[in-house]
Amino acid sequence: MLEIKCKGVGFFMGNVVEKADALASAIAESKEYKDYISLLKIIQGEPDLYSHFNEYRRRSFEIQVSSDVNAVNQLENLRLEFSELLTNSKVSRVLSAEQIFCKMMRQVNAKIMESIEEMDVSFLS
Repeated sequence: MLEIKCKGVGFFMGNVVEKADALASAIAESKEYKDYISLLKIIQGEPDLYSHFNEYRRRSFEIQVSSDVNAVNQLENLRLEFSELLTNSKVSRVLSAEQIFCKMMRQVNAKIMESIEEMDVSFLS
């Protein structure tokens, strides 16, 4: 834990870290997270499937974070390329669970950012 030598600040930072620990525990205990992890473990038990699954996820992530104007077309092409993988019921279930978990995490992050509204994040847009 980062220690700051200003009078009283260490207590408050420690309190925030404790609250963050509580949030992390709540996330780890959530149905969304547990469902995602249990389904992911099924795929992890099949090394070839898991490797192919991760290749799809890596490439999809790269497209989504790129600034390429053709990202929508690239994602569609990727879906076509991996269509056999994406029709696998194990894969579709874990992707659905991952999407639900990520939605929850976006809501958590949005709530935190709303609470610290004066933080300047204008450089991100």
